[in-house]
Amino acid sequence: MCAVTVSVVYQGTPLIGVIFDPHAEEMFTAVKGQGASVNGQPLTVAMGITDVKDSIINAGCPADPNAFAASMRGIAALNSKCRGLRMIACSALTTAWIAAGRLTAHFGYDLSSWDLVA
Repeated sequence: MCAVTVSVVYQGTPLIGVIFDPHAEEMFTAVKGQGASVNGQPLTVAMGITDVKDSIINAGCPADPNAFAASMRGIAALNSKCRGLRMIACSALTTAWIAAGRLTAHFGYDLSSWDLVA
């Protein structure tokens, strides 16, 4: 998986974020104070999941060997506690999918601001 991300940050505050998934031809957009959308359709936060056993969680797979080992330990611990684990390997797309309700959460180490700001 991959995505193209563009964001506008002014004085340390993210104002606009865009994530484009070229494989699915989906454009996720967010504007501070105006909500988020995918291909122009508003996104709403899914509030139905209250227990980790019902969650589908994305697990990060960092390149740093120390962070990778810690991530694998976390994956092993989560595996039997949640409904399912995914490894999308694209943090920006993961956050977009969480916003769209396709994933419940992300678990991982070694993320950078450019992975999350859009």
